[in-house]
Amino acid sequence: MMRIKDFLEYVSLLPEDCIEVKTAQEIQFHLPRKESVECPVCGSSYVSIDSYYPQRLRGLPASAGTYIYKRRRYRCKDCGKTFAEPNPFIGSHQRTLGNRLRQIRAQKKITQGKVVEACGVPLYLYRKYEDDAEIPSLVVAMKIADYLDTDVMEIWGDQLN
Repeated sequence: MMRIKDFLEYVSLLPEDCIEVKTAQEIQFHLPRKESVECPVCGSSYVSIDSYYPQRLRGLPASAGTYIYKRRRYRCKDCGKTFAEPNPFIGSHQRTLGNRLRQIRAQKKITQGKVVEACGVPLYLYRKYEDDAEIPSLVVAMKIADYLDTDVMEIWGDQLN
């Protein structure tokens, strides 16, 4: 997962055939297709593209415009399961870029409730850390980072500068 400036640079470096729409207000894009894709359920490489899911990415500054990611969904021909392609800029089931806390928590498949319970932080405060990118006190930040098995700088480093 990447920071907003890294995401904007990443999209600008995509091959031209990956940019579907590019105007001053909007960019629609998809990722280059990989040679081989494996089903995360059964491990089979016998998969095909099932559909494209347009996902409006949030968390970008208004000056950047709207970014719509056409995420591929694959279907495994062995077990029949569908799954989305992995990408380097947002976590599974996420739409918001730039909030490292949310991205790291989602990548590790940990719920907000589990973090709140383990760290002793009220839910309303924890949501501020994720939604408003508010930085917690150092003690709380260290508890959260420790629970997520990362460090404080990985989560909030870009906001401390």
